[in-house]
Amino acid sequence: MKTTLIVLTAACALGGLCGAARADEPLTHDEIKQTVDSHLADVKACLKQHGAATGKLVVKFAIQPNGHVENPAPSVWSSNPALDKCIAAQFAKWEFPKPRGGVLMGVVYPFMFAPPPAPANLTDQQVLDTVRAHVADIKGCYDAALKTKNDLAGTVSVQFTVGPTGQVAETKLHESSAKHPALETCIVGKTKTWMFPKPTGAGNFVFNYPFVLTVPKPDKDKDKKKEGDSEEM
Repeated sequence: MKTTLIVLTAACALGGLCGAARADEPLTHDEIKQTVDSHLADVKACLKQHGAATGKLVVKFAIQPNGHVENPAPSVWSSNPALDKCIAAQFAKWEFPKPRGGVLMGVVYPFMFAPPPAPANLTDQQVLDTVRAHVADIKGCYDAALKTKNDLAGTVSVQFTVGPTGQVAETKLHESSAKHPALETCIVGKTKTWMFPKPTGAGNFVFNYPFVLTVPKPDKDKDKKKEGDSEEM
């Protein structure tokens, strides 16, 4: 599971509040943030190594007069301590601008981790309603195939990939017991044109749908002659 990293826009001088930058500050909030932003690849490497987190991480550290960092450590922990330690350790490798006045500057720097959005989803009823609305497409493919094999039956399962707008991005054959390539190709081709409701969540919604095909039973009532018909002929 991926984690979205949100880097807060302010770095705060230790012991003070985040506020408007002052010209007499050893380093401004923006100067500190620019340095952290230039090393976000290191932060993302920690995310890749240690996985997801939620909540807030605050790294406490000091910037020496030469711009080097000393004693970086988490002061507020997220849900993933290993990740927090990794990110804090990265600060020791970075070099900040030299603080004005040749002072040792204490800083706390916050990170917020947002969980990924919920994955895309359609309800079973939404899928079923869409299939029912296009049943004529499937029937057309099946009727054409029955002309070549009148006892053709089986299940053709199609994998759908539905995009964020509800449009089908891709369909492909998942499995088939019908063993009839022309029928399978026809069904896959028809389903590519379908439109579903917009899925909730983010990304594509992928699912398999089985189309069960059975040979139509003869309509006995239609074929049966009513008593007395022959006498009228």
